[in-house]
Amino acid sequence: MGFVQNDDDDEWVKKAVATPSQEIQEEEAEEKEAEEKDLEEVEAVAEGRSDGDVLVTASPRTPTAGQSISSGSHETRLALLEALVSDLKDQVLLVHCDMWAGFDEIKSILASHTIDMEIITHAACSARHHHNNMITTYRKILWDWRQSSIIKMTKLTLTQDHMTDLVSRTTSYVTQTCDIFINKDRDL
Repeated sequence: MGFVQNDDDDEWVKKAVATPSQEIQEEEAEEKEAEEKDLEEVEAVAEGRSDGDVLVTASPRTPTAGQSISSGSHETRLALLEALVSDLKDQVLLVHCDMWAGFDEIKSILASHTIDMEIITHAACSARHHHNNMITTYRKILWDWRQSSIIKMTKLTLTQDHMTDLVSRTTSYVTQTCDIFINKDRDL
């Protein structure tokens, strides 16, 4: 249960289950009468036509295409049906040929795209291999530079230690020699 707005005074009232009103029953009666009139019109049109009338669609093989033909015999109907079947076979053949042409076009497009993709893939692989080779070469160069720097630093450290030792010994020797001369001068 819900609420609906009353049309008369725009107040909200509680919605209840209602029975069909007189207006609804009158509308249903009018609809039934309209349907009966339509059926009578269809029957009147059907009475003006003979039982043998056949509606024929447009076809190059049928002489009176698009008109109704009064045919009294089964041979005429059979001939028309055979012409329609023959037309359908021709149309199916045309559709079949169009499909094969379309499929061939799709195959050629796919083949050209496949070749393009192979070229792009080859170029990408070549670029990747070139990139990988460059990275490997740069790594080797950096490793060799690091190793040569370590070796040179080691040599410089050894040379510095040797020079420090030599300066230290020379300083000691000079100091001793100076002490000797100073002591000798005192004694004189």
